[in-house]
Parts: sequence; C-alpha cells; structure tokens
Amino acid sequence: MNRRQLKKRLKQMETMLQERAIEGGIQEGEESREAYYIERLQRLQAEFDNYRKRTEREKAAISSRARMDILTDFVGLCDILKGATQKHGENESADVEAYRKGVELILKQFTDFLSKEGVKAIETEGREFDPAFHEAVMMEEGQEGQSGKIARELQTGYLYNDQVMRPARVSVFK
Repeated sequence: MNRRQLKKRLKQMETMLQERAIEGGIQEGEESREAYYIERLQRLQAEFDNYRKRTEREKAAISSRARMDILTDFVGLCDILKGATQKHGENESADVEAYRKGVELILKQFTDFLSKEGVKAIETEGREFDPAFHEAVMMEEGQEGQSGKIARELQTGYLYNDQVMRPARVSVFK
C-alpha cells in the first residue's frame, strides 16, 4: 500500500469506530468484531508510521549521497590546486611566487570548507595497507618487517562521515 491508500484506509477505520460509539456502544456478539477493527486500526497506524520512518531514512541517504558526490568534485579541485602550489624550480620569479601563495590561500579555503562539511584525509603515513581505505598502485622493495606497510602516498584519499569518498592511492612495500 502506498501512503495515500494507508491514510484513506486509516480514516475509514476511524470513521467506522466513531459511528459505532455514536450508535450506543458495543452490543453483544459485536465485541469480537469491534476488537478486530481496533486491532486492524492499530496495525494500519503502525504500518503508516513504519512507512514514514523508512521514507525519511531513504531521503536522508539520498541527500547524503548527493552531498558526497558534490564534495568529491571539490576534492578533485583541491588536487589540482595542490599540484599548482608545488615548486617547479629554484629560478622562479617573484610573480610566480606570489601566484603560488595566492593559490595556497585558495587551497586552504577549500580544505577548511571540506573539513567543516565532514571530509577528512585518510591516514597513510606508516600505516598497514588496508584495502577498505587504500588502493595499491605500486609495489616497492622494502626492508625486512616492512612488508604490507605503505611506502608512500601517491594520491590523498578522503572520508566523508566515516565513509570512503575516494581511497588513497599508495605504494606498498613487498
């Protein structure tokens, strides 16, 4: 049953119970019938309440997913801005340095915004490789005892409300 049908049926049951009360109450033999209608009404009310709660949860999940998709686009912009702030040589002019500082300020505003929205970077430094949070892109030779640990981060991964938005791309020791 959909919401409209449940409301209509609920209203019919309430009207029927009110008519019974007006007619003079319960007569003998009708007690079980009356109890049946009361039980039926209670079940319909419970079904309607469950339906309302389920649709609210579904709406919240859809809203959260849409928000995460938009924030993922902002994360991509942050990656581009990070690339623009990296030094490319020691012979850079003052104009290039000023440009870099401006881009760094914009990047800081983006990261602050993402932080306020519940987005945080996935920790990789010195951690064990976890396929739920990391994506292994490369393998590197390591010392004894380093096997399975992350050697370096190639691309930052992000979490949104403890859900993986994008896994961190890493290089792992063999």
